[in-house]
Amino acid sequence: MYTLEVITPPATEPVSVADLKAHLRLNDDSEDALLSGFVTTARILFEEATGRAVVSTQFRQHVPTLAAPVYLMKYPVLTVDAVKYHDGDDNLQTASTHRTDTISVPAQVWFDDYPTTSATKKPVAYVEFTAGWATVPEPVKIAIKLLAGHYYQNREAFIEASLDELPHGFRAVCNLYKTGLVGPWGM
Repeated sequence: MYTLEVITPPATEPVSVADLKAHLRLNDDSEDALLSGFVTTARILFEEATGRAVVSTQFRQHVPTLAAPVYLMKYPVLTVDAVKYHDGDDNLQTASTHRTDTISVPAQVWFDDYPTTSATKKPVAYVEFTAGWATVPEPVKIAIKLLAGHYYQNREAFIEASLDELPHGFRAVCNLYKTGLVGPWGM
């Protein structure tokens, strides 16, 4: 099974707390930690809904087999940092003969000559890569502010008003940026 883990999380969020406070018209600093958490949650939900990494993040994708191209589960891929596999003797090896296509969606890693891999180690390989935008598009920042603002305004367990699941603007921006990388891996 393909699984994805974050090795190095983003150094910064695409929307600052100050930007969110301006969006919400807040002047008080007492809830900055709460607002920061809402921004992080909104970014993560955007990433899960679209298959994109918003800001530079390093991932490790576990791979069940190297018998076919490895399709990377986040986009846009900036670099493929390492490809490692367990050889026929169960020793971890660094692949040096792989090729990559980081332009296509999904990005791919493949071999001209696939190495012999372990019959007992699962998963047999992993790919470490860095994905994210160098410059986050403005509609994505707005979507993150909309969802973070929604969480700020509706943070009680029960309210009287009828709510939609997510703000419509957030969903509309997610639909613009969908990669198709969200379904096959259960995200």
